[in-house]
Amino acid sequence: MPPWLNKPWFSSILASPTATRSITVVAGLQLLAQAWGFSFWECPSRAAFAFPCPGCGLTRASLAFLHGDWEHALHIHACAPILLLCLTLFLVAAVLPKELRSRFSTQIARIEETSGLTTLIGSAMLLYYLVRLISDPLGLQALLAS
Repeated sequence: MPPWLNKPWFSSILASPTATRSITVVAGLQLLAQAWGFSFWECPSRAAFAFPCPGCGLTRASLAFLHGDWEHALHIHACAPILLLCLTLFLVAAVLPKELRSRFSTQIARIEETSGLTTLIGSAMLLYYLVRLISDPLGLQALLAS
């Protein structure tokens, strides 16, 4: 495999207590605000260019997934389960003591190095975004309108 494919970038974020705690707090606030009907953080791409970014709809899809409406969640954004898994890993890393967080991030790094999983998931998400843009521009316009 090419070396860039198995670069352990996700685990390096998990190793940082500041990063994991910050991401956990901001993501939690975003999900809570959206659940209560507030718009905590608008998409910068959508606000600046009136065009969706690859993550547009992920908050609403994640909330639908958490409420058990999996079909609706996957219709809004198929990557919601991946986002929720990543947020769960951030939460776990955020609350672990230093030694356990280090061991945890090392285990994740091994997975990344041997499988290239994070790069493959990132590439798949980008491909999913492009397919959505090409195959369903009206669906994306509806997503923007909601």
